[in-house]
Amino acid sequence: MKSVSPALLTAIFTALVTIGLIALLFLFPVNLDGVFDTDIGLRKNTPSISAKKSFAPKGATRRGKVPPRGDVSAADTTSAMTMDRLNTIITRLDDKVEKPRNGFWRFTVNGATVIVVGDEAFDRLRILVGIQSAKELTQDQLLQIAKSNYDTALDARYAISQNILWAMYAHPLKSLGDRQFISAIGQTVNLAISYGDGYSSGGIIFEGGDVKDVQRNKMIEELIKKGLKA
Repeated sequence: MKSVSPALLTAIFTALVTIGLIALLFLFPVNLDGVFDTDIGLRKNTPSISAKKSFAPKGATRRGKVPPRGDVSAADTTSAMTMDRLNTIITRLDDKVEKPRNGFWRFTVNGATVIVVGDEAFDRLRILVGIQSAKELTQDQLLQIAKSNYDTALDARYAISQNILWAMYAHPLKSLGDRQFISAIGQTVNLAISYGDGYSSGGIIFEGGDVKDVQRNKMIEELIKKGLKA
């Protein structure tokens, strides 16, 4: 009888281990996002932004300028993000910020009410801007939202929770840089304000002279300067 070669045995063993690991991932999925799914009283304080007729941007290409998007860079601090630093940055953006409890901020940027929720224990942060009741969304609007999340929303996202349509941003807390955090606030605000007319976070300027995209991007840059100012 012919003996099995060591190479074949190794290949069979590797395949069995791989199959076992895949099976474990399906049996025990990891979900960290659920830690913020509890009611945090947003329903009563949700701002209303009137939605315009659904509009799908035409002819947009990805050839335009890509401005600073808040990626971790030399301008960002290398130490872990803390609640105190979040509070310092947010206060620079709006000195009338409300802080009803630890890890919860409500303030205004460009006319939009922004909510920031942070938790050091779970190493999570979310930025939220309410848009409208999700019950009023049509199928066409839901389709446009899904398309925007793939393309023009960039780092922010449209999301639905507690029957509310939100512009939101989620990220691990400790690895978040100062510039990245401020840019995320600007993108989330832009995404909420542009709902129904562009659906853009303003993180990318499309070639072709879109004035509104330029204005949204300028708002992010000005916000970063204001938030980083000592």
